[in-house]
Amino acid sequence: MNNIYLSHNNIVSAYGFDSASAVDSIKNEVSGLSLVDDSKILPNPFYSSLIPQNNLSKAFQKLNPQEDYTRLEQILLVSLANTLKESGLELTDRVGLIVSTTKGNIDVLDADSLFDENRAYLSELGNKIKTFFRF
Repeated sequence: MNNIYLSHNNIVSAYGFDSASAVDSIKNEVSGLSLVDDSKILPNPFYSSLIPQNNLSKAFQKLNPQEDYTRLEQILLVSLANTLKESGLELTDRVGLIVSTTKGNIDVLDADSLFDENRAYLSELGNKIKTFFRF
């Protein structure tokens, strides 16, 4: 029988970049909603639990990226980096990675996207993650 390891989880959300922050905020009845005033998203201001881009950029830059990544790729890389660090597991033989998303990387389909449309495919997202962490 093969050994299977289930390690840590991680939540990247408007509450922060780790699961403890999300759980603590929810437990303390702190709202993750904030006013979003971005006409690229909607013409009128609205409340959402959108992750602030400046916070995401700061967290992502700590990973010393060597190329440009989409917003979703940045979120996944920040989340996975934290999970790998906290798990303490050495990734030696094989690494299985399951990526699940309701929206995917569809921002690359926007007319003004700087990224190739192929980045919308989950297989490409998996490849970006694999390459970044050298799996």
